[in-house]
Amino acid sequence: MKSNVDKEIFELENRGSLLDLIENIVLFNYARKENLRELDKTLRESYCNDLRDFRSQFNIIYESILNKELSGFFEYMRDILILFDRLIGKIEHSFYGYTPIFERKKKINVNELRIILNHDKDLNSNVEELKLIIEQAYEESENEDFEKVKNQIKKLRKKMIALERKWNERERLFMPFNNK
Repeated sequence: MKSNVDKEIFELENRGSLLDLIENIVLFNYARKENLRELDKTLRESYCNDLRDFRSQFNIIYESILNKELSGFFEYMRDILILFDRLIGKIEHSFYGYTPIFERKKKINVNELRIILNHDKDLNSNVEELKLIIEQAYEESENEDFEKVKNQIKKLRKKMIALERKWNERERLFMPFNNK
């Protein structure tokens, strides 16, 4: 995913027709900003879809644990389900460079959008780590090795909390642009 985003950014930056140059000068890089916003939105939608898939796979693990009536798992399981929902909500409804006209104090520029897009691209490694952990936990639950599943669940919870912290950093990155 990250290499595709890098490729698209490179293509956006290196479209060199005379009409694009004039458009960017006259419209103060409006087209370029719109392209970066759309690219970031697509990336965030991809993260949300991945997290939804992970959540559905996690529900299968959760059901297998419920069927075995194992204790000691439920507090982690509930926390992880809440974390999934919270992360999906934050990513889906995050700020991406638009402000209502009466709240606007400063126009966001292309470099600021690039900072946010690069931050979002860096989160891809965290999402891939979640994918590996959930796949391992799913395999262990299929093998009914629930002690290893419990370890994977603890690891998943830590990684999800780390991802949420990084996402909160993104919101703090946008705050200076939004409040100036």
